[in-house]
Amino acid sequence: MTGESARVRDLPSFANQAVSVNPDGRGPSYFGFREGGPNSPRSKVSLRYSLAQDSWLNDLTFDDSPVAPRVTPHASGSVFLAGGALSETPVTTSRFTWTVSPAGIVERGPNLMTGRVHQAMGAWGSQKILVTGGMVDG
Repeated sequence: MTGESARVRDLPSFANQAVSVNPDGRGPSYFGFREGGPNSPRSKVSLRYSLAQDSWLNDLTFDDSPVAPRVTPHASGSVFLAGGALSETPVTTSRFTWTVSPAGIVERGPNLMTGRVHQAMGAWGSQKILVTGGMVDG
C-alpha cells in the first residue's frame, strides 16, 4: 500500500451498477453490469483489471447475466453472489446464486426462493448466508 491513488484504464463499457468479485485478493473482477440504460445488453463474463497490461481482460464466466447481484464473503475465503435484475422494464429478477472460490472457480449454488435485486445479504454463521429484503418481480 502506497497511500496514493492512481487512475487506471476505463472499463470497456459503462458498468452500470457493477459489483466487485474479489475472493482472497485475486484483484477486482467486475460483474453484473449493463452496457447502457434499462434492458440494454449485459455480459455473462466479468472483467478483471491487469496492472501489467493496463487493460481489462475477460475473467469469470457465469451462466446468467443479472445486473447488480449482491456479493458477500464466505468463511471459506470464497464469495457468494445472489440475485440481480434480468430486466428493468418490467423488473424481472434472478433466483440464481453462485460461489466464486479463491482460485476463481465459479459454481452455481441453490436457487433463492424468490428472485431479488437490491437485497441485503450476509454470512450467518460459517455455513449459511442470509438474504433479505430488496425488490421482487414487478
